[in-house]
Amino acid sequence: MKRRSGRVRYGDPLLERLPLAELVSLAERKLVESGVVARAARSSLYRERWAAAGIDACAVRSYQDLRAIPYTCSADLRSALETYPAGELICSEDVRLWVSTSGTTGKAKWIPRSDKDLAISRELGLRAMRLPTGGPADMPDGGTALGLTAPAPFVTDSTAATSAVDGLLLGLPGEIIALNYTEAADALLFALIRKPDSFLAFPSIAMRMAEVISQNATRLAREMLRQRFTALHLLAYWVSRIKTVRVRDLVRFRWGGFTGEPLAPYRQAIRAAYGFDPSEFYAFSEFLGTMGDCYLHQGLHLWADQIIAEVIPEVELEREETSPGTPPSAVPLWEAPPGLRGDLVVTNFADALPLVRYRTSDLIEVVSTEPCGCGRTHPRIRVLHRADDFVNLGIVRFSIYELAACMDHVPGLRRWQLVIRRQGYKPLGIVRVEPMVSPADVESWKALILEQVRSLEAIRLGEENQLIAPVAVELVAAGEDRRTSSGKLRLVVYEDY
Repeated sequence: MKRRSGRVRYGDPLLERLPLAELVSLAERKLVESGVVARAARSSLYRERWAAAGIDACAVRSYQDLRAIPYTCSADLRSALETYPAGELICSEDVRLWVSTSGTTGKAKWIPRSDKDLAISRELGLRAMRLPTGGPADMPDGGTALGLTAPAPFVTDSTAATSAVDGLLLGLPGEIIALNYTEAADALLFALIRKPDSFLAFPSIAMRMAEVISQNATRLAREMLRQRFTALHLLAYWVSRIKTVRVRDLVRFRWGGFTGEPLAPYRQAIRAAYGFDPSEFYAFSEFLGTMGDCYLHQGLHLWADQIIAEVIPEVELEREETSPGTPPSAVPLWEAPPGLRGDLVVTNFADALPLVRYRTSDLIEVVSTEPCGCGRTHPRIRVLHRADDFVNLGIVRFSIYELAACMDHVPGLRRWQLVIRRQGYKPLGIVRVEPMVSPADVESWKALILEQVRSLEAIRLGEENQLIAPVAVELVAAGEDRRTSSGKLRLVVYEDY
């Protein structure tokens, strides 16, 4: 694979290549030296639950001690914000910034950031930018970045917004063009004229933009020629009239990073449309920093010196469903075997709001804990989809209980199941339905079901913006049972996703 540099570029050569056992020891030392657990115990997010569990925060001095602490999740964070003043959430006197989650998985959550937190984000951002051995970190004067975001109810990226604000505060070089996807048609021409070097987006939105550009290539090329007559613009105009035009024919991005949904289904299409090798990143609003894949694309590197990561295996998640009062057991990521799937749990060393055994509700697969071919020693994972009741249709997300409420309005329905697969690179939802008796008019009955499904705003807007394939309804005589090990019917099944 072609690279712009003859050598691997590291954000931090020492920490990125330290043996994994030493990275784990370093993280355990940080657990003690940062006093993170004792500080977290003061927060409204943890204090009552920890007190009820008899946790002595000052006695937590190793990972084994940490395992006694009960899990925390996003619902607990929302509850703390709704129950107590926001000031009681904070564990630092040095708050600089508040960021909000997108609210796609419920009411939005507000997260405080201190100067120390922003410094950690910058450090991990530098590492992430070096992962593809290039990227914006190699561009003179910071370059120009085009970033596409999405409005609610789609997934949004507050991590990118935080980084942008942080860069402005520090006076970092570079230019950022931030566009809302729904306004891209009007603003795209301006963005292309600025000749951005790098591109940041969700994979599905990137490919939708590529489709729009191909459909409007002649108009865009004519307008670029009108605004500035150059030989290149003239060539682009004539090319647009005789062949299918891709983004790479109008603008030459040197690098692109993608987040918010798995990149794998889109990778080849993005490479063909944009002309660069795409990089995948993983972040979420509550967490600090960014993790990503290197140029080998063999999993996302989780920074083992900055987080203590665990995995709750799928078998434990299923047991939790049938025995809600019994907390599931977790496996430390550095001891997890390749192929293990489960809910990612993280503990970090944040200043304003530390995460302590925080369940991300992201279902991951462990790729490897062995050193990567790029030289980095940090464990690698793949993020698959949500591990909770929220459904992933790319950046379109909704609660399965919302869909269940809609399906309750369908007469004559015995049971149903949502199957998610891909149509090309686009997510496709298929609602498999089993009637109590064969309906007199099958097509009308299926149309009624589609009407109920599309009453969910996220699905309706996802289809209208062509970010997902149109939802389909499939009638089955006796629905294929996809059940958990305990015998419970799975309402959502991800096939080759």
